Amino acid sequence: MESWLMDSRHIAIFANSLRLGGAERVALNLANGFANTGHNVDLVLVSEQGELLSEVDESVSVVDLGAERVLRSLAPLRGYLSTHRPDVVISIGAHVNLVSVWGRLTTMASPTLLLTEHSIMKRMPDERKASLMKVLARVFYPLSDCVVAVSQGVLDELRSEVGYRGNAEVVYNPIVSEQLLRDAEEPLEHPWFDSKTPVVLGAGRLAPEKDFPTLIRAFDRLTEKRDARLVITGAGPERDTLEQLVKSRGLEESVEFAGFVDNVYKYMSNADVFVLSSLNEGFGMVIAEALACGTPVVSTDCPSGPAEILADGKYGSLVPVGDADQLSTAIDNMLANPTPEVVTRERAAAFSVESVIENYERVIEEL
Repeated sequence: MESWLMDSRHIAIFANSLRLGGAERVALNLANGFANTGHNVDLVLVSEQGELLSEVDESVSVVDLGAERVLRSLAPLRGYLSTHRPDVVISIGAHVNLVSVWGRLTTMASPTLLLTEHSIMKRMPDERKASLMKVLARVFYPLSDCVVAVSQGVLDELRSEVGYRGNAEVVYNPIVSEQLLRDAEEPLEHPWFDSKTPVVLGAGRLAPEKDFPTLIRAFDRLTEKRDARLVITGAGPERDTLEQLVKSRGLEESVEFAGFVDNVYKYMSNADVFVLSSLNEGFGMVIAEALACGTPVVSTDCPSGPAEILADGKYGSLVPVGDADQLSTAIDNMLANPTPEVVTRERAAAFSVESVIENYERVIEEL
């Protein structure tokens, strides 16, 4: 598929690595998406490693800067920019953004530079790091041509908390790919998903910001009304604490921690409802992924992506953060009256790789 919005460009996508993660998946989908629309694409990595490398399209050139850390990639990035002279550089994530700005400042190359911002800085767990990142962003982000925020909430915070006053656009993450849809169709061999008892699914890093305790407490209340099971995929430091919470409530027979799974989409497509219980999100990619799998969604109305993705409740239920009672009620209601699959997939189309690539092309053409 060729682009009809702009002529072919030499585009560099600059990211840390291709380990499994949200930002890494975004880098992969952008690289493949631009390549599939006829652009000459380099996927420039601080370190060429990660499970997603196998999914890079054969038409994309992977450039390994061979650095151990992001900040140590400045010298090899300068070499890359001077030698390859891309027309456009799109950097993925705060630390990579800074190195991208410094790289362009210190070479004769002058590519159009887009910085993508994915997170809410004031909610970083390390307050000193958050304060430093705000200062650095305030000084260096305006030296780019445009900052692309993945949600309106992230852009609002850049304006209000960081004080960024430069050029900026909101472009959602490229999430729905042909690979995701193929993965969602893979068979899932799990007895819970073959029974008539509904399955509630949670997915994400088992960390405080995901607030899985509220999901478990909500599920406990749900089991007082109906038979159900809860599956949580993902790994992280909170697993032992969460398992103790499940045990203390006598839910061992109806809650499973599946750990890391290499294909979460087949879980999503077979679940009766997907639940996001987070305290905060930069975007909330898993919500869009679940919608693409045709799965009804219940989410906390946390900053700063779920309300945008679900259009203030049009495409799924939103409940207050940390409210187990309301979360339980919303899950129960969604199981009784699920959002039609045609509706969830309709909304997911806004986050397709093709749609997002078109939006990036518009931004680039307007610079």
